[in-house]
Amino acid sequence: YGYTDAEDRTTGERLLRVPEHQGAVVLTWTGERADAALTVRGESEQADSDPSTFARADRKGFVTADLAAGYA
Repeated sequence: YGYTDAEDRTTGERLLRVPEHQGAVVLTWTGERADAALTVRGESEQADSDPSTFARADRKGFVTADLAAGYA
């Protein structure tokens, strides 16, 4: 988990594309012939710019999950 309080010192606004909260959790399992890992990662809402108007906008937060496995 990481908390980032990033702001532009001139304007006092949040920096673009820097989430205030972000984190990840990894669960791993190892067996005799197989192994697996589950990674869950997330970021909070963050300031961004609208690509069509270049005005400030908020980008929604997200959570992703990745599953990896191996077999010998």
